[in-house]
Amino acid sequence: MNQETMIKELESKFKLNAVPRFEFDATLIDGKEPQGIWIRDDICKESTGFYNYAEDTMNDSNILNQFLSSKGWYAEPYDAETIMIYEISKTYHTPEEVDAMSDSEDDYY
Repeated sequence: MNQETMIKELESKFKLNAVPRFEFDATLIDGKEPQGIWIRDDICKESTGFYNYAEDTMNDSNILNQFLSSKGWYAEPYDAETIMIYEISKTYHTPEEVDAMSDSEDDYY
């Protein structure tokens, strides 16, 4: 499901004010608007199963997360009450590539 369709689905199914992420900070990446969706209003409402902001982004039993996952998307907290929604990457990495990425000197724990 593309971003425009997901925005419409979030608005119709969950009554969320969903907008392109670009409206959050107007930042361009390589001269293009970044992918992603900003939930521009309160996500904790009956239509989302009273989504508990950042804490619920890891809750697989929440109705919003189940919907997102079924469509290839996921929720990620920007901060405690700001939720962004992104499409799950279709990039596949071999186990060796994953090991190489985790051995990077740029990682901070």
